[in-house]
Amino acid sequence: MRRAAARAASRRGSSSTILPSPSQGASSSASGTSVVLPAPGGATSTALLRAASASASTGSTAVTGSSGKGLVFIAPAYQRPWPGRNDGVTARIACTGGQAGQNPVRHISFRERQVKILALGAHPDDIEIFMFGTMTAYAALGAELSFAIATDGARGGTGGDPAALAKARRSEAAAAAGLLGVTPRFMDFPDGSLVADAALIAALKALIGEIEPDLAITHAPNDYHGDHRALSDGMRIAASFAVPVLHADTLGGTGFSPTHYVEISHHWDVKAKAIRAHRSQGPEHYVDRARIQNEFRAGQCNGGPGALAEAFRFEPVFPFADIRALLPPAPPLRPVMGSTKPVG
Repeated sequence: MRRAAARAASRRGSSSTILPSPSQGASSSASGTSVVLPAPGGATSTALLRAASASASTGSTAVTGSSGKGLVFIAPAYQRPWPGRNDGVTARIACTGGQAGQNPVRHISFRERQVKILALGAHPDDIEIFMFGTMTAYAALGAELSFAIATDGARGGTGGDPAALAKARRSEAAAAAGLLGVTPRFMDFPDGSLVADAALIAALKALIGEIEPDLAITHAPNDYHGDHRALSDGMRIAASFAVPVLHADTLGGTGFSPTHYVEISHHWDVKAKAIRAHRSQGPEHYVDRARIQNEFRAGQCNGGPGALAEAFRFEPVFPFADIRALLPPAPPLRPVMGSTKPVG
């Protein structure tokens, strides 16, 4: 019965239900239901994100772009609540080519409560570059997000006053996180000299104990920067068997073999806006690099033109053998088409 209901939902196409915004309103489109949020970072934005996630008629929402007055969220047709659920927790259906006429199959849903996600970056712009598309997807699903930044970022520039730079970067990180209604936590370790010592591990353990996340996401242990590696090592030790740790893609994907992918095609505009919030870092360079890398990762999943994905790697550690149920939807599977041209 449930599988039949899921197939019927897929055949109906996009939802016609509109989630109203008090100030900007909403509209429907061929690809889903759109919601224009007020200026990002405020309580109203967060409330609407959660309201969109809780809607039984639209399923999960996804950020597709921005307008002069706020962020525009689209609920893709293939992201629908599992039939019969109306408890405000978004269950997900992973599409095995639903947009190509194939039948969707059920994807394991979030738990029967709000999922808590802890994202950790070594520097003030790392979460934005390596995982902000996924964070946006989580926000659209109604997850509770926490961001932690390990270092003060005081060495991320050329010349000038390190203290002034650290202050500017803190403000930039707050503005970027505010796009999702998150207030970041600053651990304020010295930039450029982070080590996985007792002080870092104790601070990370305290953070885990306070937030009690269901999943922590941080840098890969072989990423390019020493601070990234130190944070990764420290988090691996601090997490122990309290929380599973997922590693984000490395810079350029060098030496990285993904185990999981997250669809961020509808979330790119917000990710780019978050990176650009870091004006002190010459952000366009990082926007371009991130776009290239996300296009490549989507290509590994046979994504079509314009498809984007972020990649992650999970190393199972007892008792955490499989964390797929804690992730936003993967890119939809698409049929592989062979050439129809005659030979010769």
